[in-house]
Amino acid sequence: MDIRTFGADFKQVVTNEENVSISYEGSIYFNDENALWSYKEPIRKDVFIEDSIVYIVEYDLEQVIVKSLDNKVDIINIIKGAKKVEDGLLLHRLDDKDIYVKLKSDVPQSVYYDDELENRVVVNFSNQRVNEGVDDSLFIIDIPDEFDIIR
Repeated sequence: MDIRTFGADFKQVVTNEENVSISYEGSIYFNDENALWSYKEPIRKDVFIEDSIVYIVEYDLEQVIVKSLDNKVDIINIIKGAKKVEDGLLLHRLDDKDIYVKLKSDVPQSVYYDDELENRVVVNFSNQRVNEGVDDSLFIIDIPDEFDIIR
């Protein structure tokens, strides 16, 4: 799949084994090197992925968590590394986990998987923009001086 840049709005629903769900909404942007998940609801949070480092900016808590990604697991590599299972459905296998990507006309519509806590995670995309470019300034991490940095 030849996706160099991607932008979209998303709705992420996480459902546990008791069928209790929580929803998140925001926007996602990525290019070949960086990704940004910008959560707007129910709380504001930005997740920047730069190379194999993740920066989680939690505005309500006034903190930034910085950690390394194992195996460069991120949306960029999940979508680009997925293999066709059937028309409109791709599969990315990662550490015995199956991550599915649904497509329509080669445009990602959703990603879904079961996480390490056995929650079902479904991310639905809307207003997708594929290979239309992404403003590099979106990937600049601006950490306010008063925020704690947790490594």
